[in-house]
Amino acid sequence: LTVFGRDTLLTDAGLEPSRTYTYSAVRIVDTTVKEKSNDLRVTTEAPTSSAFQWRIDSLGGGTSSSLYDVTIIRTDPPLIYAVGDVYLPGETKRYNLAMWDGSGWSLERIPYRYEGRDFYSPIKTVIAFSATDTWFAGNGVLHWDGSQYIPMPLPSDVWGAYQINKIWGTSSSNIYIVGDNGSIAHYNGSTWRKIESGTTLPIRGLYGAMKEDGSGYEILCVADSYMEPEGSKVIKIENDKATTVWNDRRDFGLDDIWFIPGKRYIVVGDGFWETDSLSKPFRDIREFDVLNAAYKHTICGVNNKDIVVGGSFSLLVHFNGYKWTSFFPFTSGAAWGAKIKGDLIVAYGYAGRYAIAAIGRR
Repeated sequence: LTVFGRDTLLTDAGLEPSRTYTYSAVRIVDTTVKEKSNDLRVTTEAPTSSAFQWRIDSLGGGTSSSLYDVTIIRTDPPLIYAVGDVYLPGETKRYNLAMWDGSGWSLERIPYRYEGRDFYSPIKTVIAFSATDTWFAGNGVLHWDGSQYIPMPLPSDVWGAYQINKIWGTSSSNIYIVGDNGSIAHYNGSTWRKIESGTTLPIRGLYGAMKEDGSGYEILCVADSYMEPEGSKVIKIENDKATTVWNDRRDFGLDDIWFIPGKRYIVVGDGFWETDSLSKPFRDIREFDVLNAAYKHTICGVNNKDIVVGGSFSLLVHFNGYKWTSFFPFTSGAAWGAKIKGDLIVAYGYAGRYAIAAIGRR
């Protein structure tokens, strides 16, 4: 590679895994080498394994059932909470929580309390900091403290009559929720605060990760209403303020986001968009055939060598740092989401009348 003038950063992409490369720089004047650097030897990392063994469970089977979110509390022994809308054959009761303990699934009904009455609505999203510190959201917010479900009322000036789509946080004193009509709110351990998003688009995906310098968390969300002229947006939340960092209308929209701060940002939906900096536009990536097979509803990762994408038509793929592997654990339906923790992947969604949970162990 020949570089003219001053340079800042060069990126060498597409290298082989577990291989040593040698780099050097030379200064050439009139085809004559005037100076040469010392050699720099670097070895690329080894990929992780994509050898997951799967079990697929069908829940419900009465009226159409589906799972909308999962949190992996433990991997060994496993403890997984899945939330959604599940009906058993011959019953009219709605179950909105499914729990996996390694031997089987158990169903539970969590009520929303409103004006002295219990209502059993679908739960759309969940996050757990431990088995005794779990947050649920959908038509409202509930906190499980190990002994009871405690309502966490949202003041009317903070949140209207809108669906909560995603919840994320770092502790019970730092919780964010996003939802319809561009709604964003932050809970600091004692009070809720409204964050003006600058849009009325439904906010669908939400994720945060520690910054490179350890100074705090970078938090991003995606907003889209599919086919609407307002656009497809990536929104940054910082100091309880929201700013749009990408606005580029996509006909069938954006659904989810995952990133490594300052290194890799990925948005999925009707495509797969990526950038290495929020100061640069997201590029539409088309070279991975396995990712172009269907609409992508979800992305989740541990690091750059463990990323999972799920979507319509049984799409479920894993990136091991070198290549994408497709699992296709569903025979029909869709994976609304997938979570990975350690050597465990949990994909969830629906197939026909059933809610589907696919657990893969590496």
